[in-house]
This record gives sequence, C-alpha cells and structure tokens, in this order.
Amino acid sequence: MASASATIPVGYKQTEVGVIPEDWVLRKLGSLGTFSKGRGITKSEANSGDIPSIRYGEIYNYHDDVIRSFNSHISSQVAESSKLLRTGDILFAG
Repeated sequence: MASASATIPVGYKQTEVGVIPEDWVLRKLGSLGTFSKGRGITKSEANSGDIPSIRYGEIYNYHDDVIRSFNSHISSQVAESSKLLRTGDILFAG
C-alpha cells in the first residue's frame, strides 16, 4: 500500500481543500476584502448613455480574465443606483 506522502508531488502539500503548492496559504475570501452585489442593469438601460458598464451576461459572453472593452453604456441616472467598479476590483457572477 502506498503512503499518502508518495502521492503528493515535491513542493506541494495536502490541505482541507486538496493538494496545493507549499508556498500557498489558505484564507477565507472575506479576509481579503469586502463583497458587494450589483443591482442588475436591464437591457433597456444597457445603452441609455455613455458611461461604460458591465452586465451579468456579458461576463460570460464577452470577457475573459480582464475587462478590456465595454459593450454596454448607461446614463448618469442609471449610474447613480449602480455599483461603481475601480481598477483592481475583482468582478464575478454570483
């Protein structure tokens, strides 16, 4: 019977989430920052102005790892009740 250490490659360690690189540290996401939820921009609002915006479905259909361009643009009225993203924010569909 093979020992558990024989199945873990050199430079990796076993954790409660699985085998990870030795220099990684497990942390709860909430310890890294704050989470918030957007309000959802409707199709009719999606092209109501010239402020760039990202709609939920666009995350899957138009963007990879980095937002490089915008498909939707909202009005200042819609933007007032929308969530502002800043450079460095992490956006994902919940």
